[in-house]
Amino acid sequence: MADPTFKTADLYAYLAANVGLSALVSTRIYPINAPTSATMPYIIYQRLNNRSMWHLGSTSSSKLTVESFQFDIFSSTALSCENVSIKLRQALDGYSGLMNGGTNVRRVFLQDVLDSFENPTDATENFIHRIMMTFDFWVIRDVPTY
Repeated sequence: MADPTFKTADLYAYLAANVGLSALVSTRIYPINAPTSATMPYIIYQRLNNRSMWHLGSTSSSKLTVESFQFDIFSSTALSCENVSIKLRQALDGYSGLMNGGTNVRRVFLQDVLDSFENPTDATENFIHRIMMTFDFWVIRDVPTY
């Protein structure tokens, strides 16, 4: 039986191998949080939720789940942040297939984008630019049997 959840290792490997995205962030793509020494720009991702889809007239799951992920892009300039967000959208929005040969992704949809910034933590007055993007991944998975 396959892992019943989305394999985030597949997501990381897929993004790190994307030529356009890796040209901007290299492998600085982190789950949950980034090291304090991380060089900008970088991406943080986290799973927000996992929803099983049911179909009418059935008493069992359809094996289709929708998993929402938030991607936070951090950069020292607004332009760099925007460029990374464009490459991330190109890599994910509309994607379908076996992600990194593992997770069966039926389709990925961009749900929303929010621009923000973080105040400087020192006397430099250099703001940290941030773009938050939420994507829904429609994934086929094995359903556990009891």
